[in-house]
Amino acid sequence: MTEMNATTKDMLLPVIFGKMSNGETVTRDLARLPHLLIGGLAGSGKSLFLHSLICSLVQNRSPEQVRFVLMDPKRVEFGAYAKLPHLYSPIVHEPEQGVSTLKDVETEIDKRLDFFRLKGCYSIADFYRANAEARMPYLVVVVDELSDFIVGSNGAFESTASRIVAIGRSAGVHLVIATSRPDARIASGSLKANIPGRLAFRVCQKVDSRTLLDKYGAEKLIGRGDALLKDADGMTSRLQTPCISDNAIKQVVDSAIMRYPGRQSADGIASATAEKEDYESMYARAIDLVRTTRRASTSWLQRKLDIGYTDAAHVMSLLEERGIIGPANDKGPREILIEDI
Repeated sequence: MTEMNATTKDMLLPVIFGKMSNGETVTRDLARLPHLLIGGLAGSGKSLFLHSLICSLVQNRSPEQVRFVLMDPKRVEFGAYAKLPHLYSPIVHEPEQGVSTLKDVETEIDKRLDFFRLKGCYSIADFYRANAEARMPYLVVVVDELSDFIVGSNGAFESTASRIVAIGRSAGVHLVIATSRPDARIASGSLKANIPGRLAFRVCQKVDSRTLLDKYGAEKLIGRGDALLKDADGMTSRLQTPCISDNAIKQVVDSAIMRYPGRQSADGIASATAEKEDYESMYARAIDLVRTTRRASTSWLQRKLDIGYTDAAHVMSLLEERGIIGPANDKGPREILIEDI
């Protein structure tokens, strides 16, 4: 996998899509797409591309910058990422679990948007411009086989996914969906409406190509990574997607584990929504920590209380409002106003 270069340094979520026939490397910013629908026959290159997408982001972004929700009904595709520090929740295998996880993602989106509103921001990009030192990771949800979750959830998965693609971009949540059945019953119009990014591998008939790309052409691809990329602006490019070996995936994951030790447990969905703690309970725990350690910061509370960024930021606001800590300053850590025990 290629590290970031001059063409990708300004991208928030750089993903290498492959190379064109003239040798030009095709790289896109997932944050700008902002969602991606992938379709094609079994063995055409979908899963390999998903691996390259994940590894591309893992190599170039820390767990504080991007987290993943991985959904793998086949149970074997994403096993290599079980200990990845960038995981936001455990890998999902069952349709019922997939619906529950998507609803948790939806809840996280609502919490983030409410938080941005309180801060006077319109989106995560606007929030970062106003808070350069903030640590609210982008969230990338990767679904390896959409049809298994659609068929096994009686429409619940599709309706939740449709809302996520409709409102997720502003909250920094991006959906990447792959399916070997790109027909209208699986990739419905309500779901596709807010997914401008499309990547089509070889399909068996013209109607599937039209479902994916809104045009014919994917039925003529030769397979083995040959694909058509439709950008958000409607332009279509033919390219050869990356091929990454199992050994290379293992090297990327092992490297991430070494670079970010002690972060194999995510502090997002799994912890922030499971206990359903109220802010007063978090506040009480935070006071004890601040009093005994004489430290206070949003990222520090995230780790110590095992909560999400929005919860930690709200608790920090409560601590400041109630005279426990001083206001933020540019010269150093916040002043601790509460007396030691």
